[in-house]
Amino acid sequence: MVECEKFPSIVYDNVNLVDSWTNIVNELSNRREKYFSSTKSSDFNVYVPQMIIAFAPNNSVAIENIMSFTAPILKGMKLIGIESCDLLRERMEAEYFFAGACFDDDFVKLKTSVDGSHILPYHLNYTLVFPSELRIYNDTYMSSNWHTNHLFNFLMPPSERIGKDNTGGYVGYVREGFSALQHAIFVAYLNLHVDLLYKEYWYVSNKIISNLMIRRFPHSDYIVDKLIDKMEDSLPLLIAMSYLLPITVLIKHIVEEKENNLQSILRNMGASHGLQLIAWFILGFFQLILSSIILVTIIKIPWNDGHGILTNSSWSALLVLMFFYDLVATAFAIFISIFCTVTRTAIISSTIIWTLTFFPHASCLIKYTNKMLTNVFIFLFPNTTFGMAVDNVLSFEVFGGGFHFHHYFEVYTLEIPFSTGFLSVIMVFQSIVYIVMAIYIEKWIPGKIGAAKQCKLPFICGSENVRTSRIANKRVTRVIEVDAYQQTVLSVENVSKNYDNQYIVKNVSINLYENETAILMGHNGSGKTTLLKMIAGLLTPSRGDIVINGYNTKYHTHAFLGVGVSIHESSLFSNLTVKDQLLFFCRMKNIEYAECKQQVRKYLESTPLLKNLNFYTDTLSIGLRHILALCCALIGDSKFVVLTDPFEGLDNLSRRHAWNLLLRERPNRTLLIATNSYEIAESFGDRIAIMGDGELRCVGTANFLKQVYCSDFRLNILSGEHFQIDELTKVLQKYIPNIEPDYALGNKLSYVLDEKYLILFDDLIDEIEKKSFELSIITIELIERSLRDVFVQLGADDASFENPARHQQILKGISKDLSESDPIQLFKKYERLKSYKLKLSHWRAYLYKRFKYEFQHTTTIVLMLLLPIIYILVSFTLQQLSLDGYYLNPMTYKLDQYLSSVTAIETEGLVENSADIEYQQIIFATSYPHVAHVISVPFETYIMEHLNSKATNVNEKYLMAATFGEYLIVWFNNHPLHTAPMSLSYMQNAIAKQLLGENVFVEISFAPLPSSNKHKELLIHYPFTLKMVMALCISFCLSFLWSISIIFVIKERVTKFRLLQFIAGAKKSSFILSAFFYDVLIVFVTSFITVVTLILIERERFAEINFIMAYFVTLITGGICVISMNHVLAKFFKDPLIAFCIVISIHFFGITSFATFADIFYNHYDELFYTTNRLEGFLLMLPLFTQCSALTSIFLIYDMSILCRDQIINKISIDVENCKIIPNCCSKIEYTVWNFQYGILSKICILLAITLSFWILLFLMENIKLTKIINWKNKSFKNILSKSSSEQYKYTHGYYKNFKVDEEVINEQLTATKTNNYEMRKNPLTCGFISKVYHKKAVINGISLTLSANECVSVLGVNTSGKSTLLQLLAGEVDADNGFIVVKGYSFTYEQDEAFKHIGYFPQKSHLLKEYKVKEFLYIICLLHGIPINEIKTTYEDLAKALGIYDYLNKSIGIICKGVERRVCLLIAMLGNTSLVLFDHPTLSTDPTAARIIWNVILQLKNSGKACVIATNDIHESIVLSDRVAILSTLGFFYSLTTLQGIRDKFVDVYMLRVTMKNITHIVPALVVRRMSKLKKFVQNKFPTAFIFDSGSNFLVYIIPVDENIKLSTIFKEMQTNAPILSIEDFLIKKCPLRPLFRHLMIKASEDYLRP
Repeated sequence: MVECEKFPSIVYDNVNLVDSWTNIVNELSNRREKYFSSTKSSDFNVYVPQMIIAFAPNNSVAIENIMSFTAPILKGMKLIGIESCDLLRERMEAEYFFAGACFDDDFVKLKTSVDGSHILPYHLNYTLVFPSELRIYNDTYMSSNWHTNHLFNFLMPPSERIGKDNTGGYVGYVREGFSALQHAIFVAYLNLHVDLLYKEYWYVSNKIISNLMIRRFPHSDYIVDKLIDKMEDSLPLLIAMSYLLPITVLIKHIVEEKENNLQSILRNMGASHGLQLIAWFILGFFQLILSSIILVTIIKIPWNDGHGILTNSSWSALLVLMFFYDLVATAFAIFISIFCTVTRTAIISSTIIWTLTFFPHASCLIKYTNKMLTNVFIFLFPNTTFGMAVDNVLSFEVFGGGFHFHHYFEVYTLEIPFSTGFLSVIMVFQSIVYIVMAIYIEKWIPGKIGAAKQCKLPFICGSENVRTSRIANKRVTRVIEVDAYQQTVLSVENVSKNYDNQYIVKNVSINLYENETAILMGHNGSGKTTLLKMIAGLLTPSRGDIVINGYNTKYHTHAFLGVGVSIHESSLFSNLTVKDQLLFFCRMKNIEYAECKQQVRKYLESTPLLKNLNFYTDTLSIGLRHILALCCALIGDSKFVVLTDPFEGLDNLSRRHAWNLLLRERPNRTLLIATNSYEIAESFGDRIAIMGDGELRCVGTANFLKQVYCSDFRLNILSGEHFQIDELTKVLQKYIPNIEPDYALGNKLSYVLDEKYLILFDDLIDEIEKKSFELSIITIELIERSLRDVFVQLGADDASFENPARHQQILKGISKDLSESDPIQLFKKYERLKSYKLKLSHWRAYLYKRFKYEFQHTTTIVLMLLLPIIYILVSFTLQQLSLDGYYLNPMTYKLDQYLSSVTAIETEGLVENSADIEYQQIIFATSYPHVAHVISVPFETYIMEHLNSKATNVNEKYLMAATFGEYLIVWFNNHPLHTAPMSLSYMQNAIAKQLLGENVFVEISFAPLPSSNKHKELLIHYPFTLKMVMALCISFCLSFLWSISIIFVIKERVTKFRLLQFIAGAKKSSFILSAFFYDVLIVFVTSFITVVTLILIERERFAEINFIMAYFVTLITGGICVISMNHVLAKFFKDPLIAFCIVISIHFFGITSFATFADIFYNHYDELFYTTNRLEGFLLMLPLFTQCSALTSIFLIYDMSILCRDQIINKISIDVENCKIIPNCCSKIEYTVWNFQYGILSKICILLAITLSFWILLFLMENIKLTKIINWKNKSFKNILSKSSSEQYKYTHGYYKNFKVDEEVINEQLTATKTNNYEMRKNPLTCGFISKVYHKKAVINGISLTLSANECVSVLGVNTSGKSTLLQLLAGEVDADNGFIVVKGYSFTYEQDEAFKHIGYFPQKSHLLKEYKVKEFLYIICLLHGIPINEIKTTYEDLAKALGIYDYLNKSIGIICKGVERRVCLLIAMLGNTSLVLFDHPTLSTDPTAARIIWNVILQLKNSGKACVIATNDIHESIVLSDRVAILSTLGFFYSLTTLQGIRDKFVDVYMLRVTMKNITHIVPALVVRRMSKLKKFVQNKFPTAFIFDSGSNFLVYIIPVDENIKLSTIFKEMQTNAPILSIEDFLIKKCPLRPLFRHLMIKASEDYLRP
């Protein structure tokens, strides 16, 4: 605690100038005697001067007479004359005279009178010359000078100037003999001027000398609150740095919203950029208000012996000031965010800007001397403005009894011309300027996203900075079906988009008509999403026009109003709940609140979102987020809706909900849907447009495109376990000669049936159906035409139009980069590196990973190289500006120097024309606002009344006073620095005018000599010195640079890139050490740059290697401690940027804590060495506090050692002052940096101890499972699992709907239990009874699974059933709460590192970091797998060719589309020749041809001896790839686990008939209804047992039970014959379809079905 001392009022005694002169002569004589006896020399110096007073010029008898008459008064001094004033100054500097007096030239021009006497001028103008240094000091002579550059001492708190002695404060004009010399010269001049007799001369002289006294103003009772006295500099710093966290977080959210296109989406809904910025401003302002209330409360709480920081100030007045700061801080944050499009860059740059804008306030000299520079900083930077306002508040708190509302437009410190109110007005003005500029810039200057408003102003008119190379303006679309039957809603005319000189969209032109649904298809990277973003207003086209409802979006941004947009889940606000999200989008579309509530209820009840209405968006699964995005696009009655893959990531049940929703909402809307789903395209699409390579290749109805690009029929076969392809082909060749399989992919086989053999199809189909069991055929499918064939020809990557060979390759899943897939070439064997070679490969991967990441952020590299230099230059500039204060300016003592003054004149009944009248006239002659008050009460009483009233500026307005009575008393106020000689000068003028006449005038000036000490920059007394400022600046800079790496560490963990590396072979110990090593490398580089910069700038101080090494070691030790702390703190965060903001705030708190602590407790240099208390012991736990303390100690130790090496200073300190002053050069304090007690060694040890504790904590966090420590959590797991197990038991034994669990599931559990160690080592995967609990629910409960080589198992289930969680458990991404997982004989519990070597993992959510290029990322994973360096390139290139992504290897992951990114993830899972590969929704976001490539590769993986587990929502994918299929229930266990044949055997044989009608819903809806009715009657007539299984706007799906009268050929013949009559577009017939069966099983496995 900081003590508050209470002192009574003080009344000072009169000071006799003759006595004070005697004291100084005796003091200097004793000092000289001690000094000479100890040094054994007679050399003088500034502190031991020659007892000589020089005067100049010496060619004037009048001057010599004046100085000779001073001799009786100035006893003990020798007087010498010198020719000129310049020579006098030179000799004083060289010979160390006590003082000098330089007279005006008027004395030289005087002539001798007739009687031989010497005439004196009526104006006595002279200048006293003293050394800059003070000789009669209190506790130190460090920084003890005359301070003639200041009228008030703002560097020292007022308590330092109260109660010292009678003669004055730090600038001791009386103590130094200045006033005595001034008075002696005046007395001599006065006596010579009157020219009296000898006796009378001594009468006048003695009267003046004996009756004139000098006296300090009394002081009222006061409390010295050392806390507030010492916090003048640190309090503004503390407040400003406390705002860093909320400011950076606000900037993060604004820029994130811009990055995710949410700003543009809101703008398109009518919320202008200005409105959005104002909304952010209001939100940020109110958030900062809460911070301000907390901060003011902390400031006002009486922590310290009944006193707070600002005890006397008004709580409400402080809060109002903080509100103004909140206002400008929020505006400044918004202004910064406008210039940033990347969140990471925004956070880093805002932190730098925020700290740098405070530095101008850090220099007291800038604040109080350089007015021009001060004004510039105040008007530019809010932190500087606020800092000045806090200075005013502190002035009132210290001097004026606290800051209150009536002080708002007053200034207590007259040298600061700005009141708090004026500064508040400036902050309001800054806020307005920042907000207006932000709105202006955001509105008129275009960026990469959103559309800029057309600029109509004469300046700042910009356009998108892209080089648009000319594209041939030709029609690239191959086929267009002309169909302009409705009003045009959308017209896209020759639109192109350029990224990095590459066109993503090329000359696309398309129209969309009212109430029409258009489907946009194309391969991954074809430009679909880019085109949709341009249409939705989220991107600006490089060329071309987009017209919506007749308005060109270039010039009419209101054209986007009412456009519903769903670009995946990126169009959602992550911090809103489902319900709030829907309500927000509805209200934004200008719908009344009551109507919005009804619509929200409607969308919630019609989708699975109802169960999650209070969940935040970022906690939903991908599928649910897509449904929510679809609802947000549709809600509010949007007439034009733009959608991207609305059903992506949905399971079959949720897909049906979304499907029905879209069908229901489709009427009276115009829809543009980008998707690659054939089912969606045929069911919803009135017209279909297919893109490829950025070009629009065809547009038309599905029927039209099929007729143009398709012919013949297709026979698809789903094969069983013993299927013989040759046998089936022989059967077909009986009817169609030379027929061969078109493609074979997994369990699926396809033949093209030439239409010319149509007459034989009945017999062909009958024979296949009869032999289906013999041929091991599970499903037979016959389809007339397929949209897939259209897509393969036009929409695939390297499409097959007019290229039959390529067409067949695509269907087989062979990429364009391969002629044939070669399993041996694709999965070639190589010997992994071992032993030290593998370790070196790992370290190479770690370092390559970090270097590549950092070099993708050139800003970070530039900052690392330049920021230490910038911060050091800033602190050095502050130092140089402060050193200017030691070059003292001459001063003339007049009231005109002050802004205003009140002079009190006390009279005691003197006669008229006495000196007090003259004194009054002198004051009155001074221009307003300098006034004189004649008082009749004693001056002590008068001034004490004013002091006790706590009136404003008492100590700055009442500068001097005079008492005229028996004694002439010259009063001076000690708070100003130079009132003693000025007050004495005015009294002398009054006396002179009384005795000699009105024409007499006395003017005294002071011209200090330059400092004689060559180490003057070291002689800074005030604790908050530039050494400390340098330490603070360096610590701010380096802690910032050292903490940037935490972003990567957290991002690596959160994105699961860390897990991916462990799976690839990384060892946890080397992984952590490599991250630490890289951070240490950054510490070394930045520390080296810092030290080199300091050496170049501070050459003298950094000339000693010992000092350099101490500084470098301190920085390294502090840096290692900081990065160790960062690695521990990183474990507690998921958002890397929020973590960076918080960690930086913690480090900055340590730095500002040191500044505050030093400000309060370190009154002098030596206190830094030995002052300790409990608070410091606690704060030393903060690495940056300890580092700042060590760095400051190094500077101070060096300064002290340099000073004490100076013989003069050393002898004075030891022999003259007996080590009672600073610097203390006695041997008890050793000024060496490596001293444990007084040097930095103790602080280095503290930093090392803190580092060690962090590493111990990190080790525990990495290696000890939390669930093994917390017993109650273990118990809760057991309870939950026990409850779930009872549910499973009931289910297994038929308690639910008479359905029992599959026998295969029970057998699988028995197999896992009985598997021995040999079999476990042989099997790629054995897991038994694994369980996982989330939020008190068993997501996975008791699952057992055993896989052999060459086996593929797919896992189906509804969303939230736990499919992805199961794969995360098998991959080691999360830990199981129960059960065991063994991979190739290695248990996850004890040998996870070894198990990882045999696992390849393809997660649902990409684990890729977008900063890398594809090939760089693959190179890292290959190194971790131990692939020999010479094999790495060919390994990943061969796999890239197989996956069709070879062209993307050199592209950044951040710019490739999702489909390509998925294939990169698959490639990573394939590296390493692992035994088990896990696929989590492998074809999610991929186009159909890319999906076939992925299937082909997975099949090759399986055929090469690997086991595969696939979690998917795509039933077709499971059918093609799987040997066994598992249905996962929502209770967390397998409902079914069997082969495809096993699933078929569970159900009776049926036929499925899907009929698609010609889609004319948007033309004549009633006609479609009639045609549907006609079709239903036809089917019911021909197949009486048929029933409708599914239906849509233009299709019907029938299930027809198999009987002896109905065959596959019968159905085919009837549909083929009657298709024209029934207006059938195409039809599909299947026998024993598996998709309905899977769907039925999934319904049964859902939680709603299982509940009794």
